[in-house]
Amino acid sequence: MKVLLVRPGAPNTLSFTNILDAEPLELEYLHTGLKEAGYEDMIYDYICQNKPFRLVLKEYSPDVVAITGYITQQNMMKKFCMQVKKYKADIVTIVGGVHAQINRKVFYEDYIDYITRSESVDAFVEIITYIGLKKGLINQNDVVNKKLIKELPHINGLCYKPDNKEWVNNPMIPIDINSLPIPDRSFFYKNRKHFRYLDLLESANIKTAFGCPYSI
Repeated sequence: MKVLLVRPGAPNTLSFTNILDAEPLELEYLHTGLKEAGYEDMIYDYICQNKPFRLVLKEYSPDVVAITGYITQQNMMKKFCMQVKKYKADIVTIVGGVHAQINRKVFYEDYIDYITRSESVDAFVEIITYIGLKKGLINQNDVVNKKLIKELPHINGLCYKPDNKEWVNNPMIPIDINSLPIPDRSFFYKNRKHFRYLDLLESANIKTAFGCPYSI
């Protein structure tokens, strides 16, 4: 089973002027969880891989495409999901990230199969495991950690459509940030010249908390 992890481009002035171009840390976390579970994945980040998305789909031939992004990337996230389904309808599409976490209803579309809202890396790997078992891409003997085998109603923060009916929204249970794995930064080291923060070149990110400490 092959999983393509995607961060699309966006009409972001700061990014286009090379002022703020952060590494895709959220995807590196997911990559780490997938790697530990024994699944194959690849990160496609438009910031440093300016290759047509359709060409990436053709070359990698994924079974699952998971796309993350902020509010400025909402339309691109949807566009990429539509491209996936037009390219091959049985590829599973997943949308996640902080924007989807707060505004899940804007992603209630026929071309989106799942919306992940939990901060838990395990929750993401659980839905990948479920997809693999359901589609016959893996069997239970292939699952390294049997705790990852869960039915949809038991996956933290998952939104899904049972039998193409109305969307179901599982409760999102907060997790301890210390439960996150140490991210595998292989992608960052390979592409570090593309990432910067103002005048700090080749800058990496560190996740220290969930959400924002301030209130409106």
